[in-house]
Amino acid sequence: MSAIKTEPKPDPFLSHESPAETRSEASALSASKRKLEQDIEPTDTKRIKREEASQPAPDNTPPLKKSTDFWYPDGNVVIVVGDTAFKLYQARLARFSAIFTAWFEDEGSEKPRRIEGCPVYDVAGLTVEDFEPFLAALETPFKFASVTPPEPTLISILRASTVLSCPTARDLAVGHLRTLWPADDATLASGGGQRPHASATAIILISRDCAVPELRRRAFYELLRSHDFWAALDRQRTDIPLPDADIIALCRARSALQEAWCTLAFTPPFGGRTGEDGKPLETSCGGIIAVPVPAAPVHGFAPQGQGMPMRRVRVVSHAQVQAAQEIAAACGGGRLVAAAARKGAWRSDMIDRGDFERGRRDPIGTLQFLLMERKATFAEAGWCEKCMQERRKAWADAQVKWWGLLDRWFKN
Repeated sequence: MSAIKTEPKPDPFLSHESPAETRSEASALSASKRKLEQDIEPTDTKRIKREEASQPAPDNTPPLKKSTDFWYPDGNVVIVVGDTAFKLYQARLARFSAIFTAWFEDEGSEKPRRIEGCPVYDVAGLTVEDFEPFLAALETPFKFASVTPPEPTLISILRASTVLSCPTARDLAVGHLRTLWPADDATLASGGGQRPHASATAIILISRDCAVPELRRRAFYELLRSHDFWAALDRQRTDIPLPDADIIALCRARSALQEAWCTLAFTPPFGGRTGEDGKPLETSCGGIIAVPVPAAPVHGFAPQGQGMPMRRVRVVSHAQVQAAQEIAAACGGGRLVAAAARKGAWRSDMIDRGDFERGRRDPIGTLQFLLMERKATFAEAGWCEKCMQERRKAWADAQVKWWGLLDRWFKN
């Protein structure tokens, strides 16, 4: 891969040139015309013509600047983006970009203007800030493959590669952005944690401009759980560059998730017991029924002492011992078996620890927090392992369900 070279000339500005033949012909025609006018026009008319000629029409086109990093002295094509010119290699551009290929092969169109003897092509719809990272990705792709570039750089590459029809650079940018904004991770564990709302907004916009819809699920949820986003929206709606349809969808999704969270958060653990009608007893503890207690005691014989006859005694079976241990291991050591006690204790635990309020702000993220960070806390509060297994499954199922609903709320 060629190293980036810079132009040794001190003047960073360029002016447009016509082909040499055109300049010579224009000069000769102009001289002949002036000679003819001098022969046939009155003196005062010639004076007016000379005065007009001494005041050329102003050129409002700003001079072009040479790119600092992408002006190759041996380049053979000039690409202009905004007010900056890039002297590049035509074959390399044509190899990666379908747009450039079409331009270079279009022999039927009028010949482009030239700068330093090279044909000039103007790229519309891009900024220099977009085009330079795109060129860097083409020049040194190994740097972008081994290390994830900053997100603004990836957005620039995605935008430029889409405008210029360059699949190589586009795939590179989309691959990194999918890692940063994963659509298939309901746990929210990947992607670098909670993201700034400005970053999420930028991803939503670029995903629409460049047709990468899978980036939007995580981006929308980051807005939904961002306190700063809702504060900014309340402060000044015009500061949020999203259409009203997105804001309405965010409000609806937030309300629906908060309602679902309230129901789930205050549902105490269900240990697996059922009533006489076969329906689950949702406020029962499962720890006390792991081993059944025998219906009748077991008796046997034991010696009363040396030289004394055996006497009949009540023997506690192994099953009874294990059942007693299970009762001791039940929620609260049996204290949290009754329905009313369980319900009140569970609600208090969720509120007092702040988990309920946390879940109202970030329902899906809080479920992951409960699954990963609260196991020891629930055990210390007296909730048995069997009951908590049921709650953890319910939370994990809700995570997947709620995450899947995001695409329905945010259709576009």
